[in-house]
Amino acid sequence: MPVRLLLRLRRVNTNNETLVKAIVNTGFISDDPEIALPIVVAERLGLWPRPSEAINASLDTGGGSVEVYVVPRSLIVNVITEDKISDSIIANALIDPYIDETLINDALTEELRIEILSPRSGLWRFSGEAIIRRSAQ
Repeated sequence: MPVRLLLRLRRVNTNNETLVKAIVNTGFISDDPEIALPIVVAERLGLWPRPSEAINASLDTGGGSVEVYVVPRSLIVNVITEDKISDSIIANALIDPYIDETLINDALTEELRIEILSPRSGLWRFSGEAIIRRSAQ
């Protein structure tokens, strides 16, 4: 089981908010915090159909090049656990019609202070904490 986090996503300057389970994907590399959303999640946040501020982008993936669009600095992201809500991080939204699960990149993972302890078992913790947590079910 990969590391999955329960996230609260809120679109900047709106009341659009949703909870999602997202896979931590350290192979999804960028200098900026980014979260890749399937269409169904983008719809709940008002990011589909394509908003006017969206930018076309081409991503190189393991399966080849994929055309997506990016809405820069459009989401406020928090990790939700049984006992804690993380600090809020602003992230770019990547809308990818070819994925079924929400993915967070290496930069967003680091800014959310997530440390992966055991990727196959889905164990992780917040940086500086002793509590070992399990992937969101």
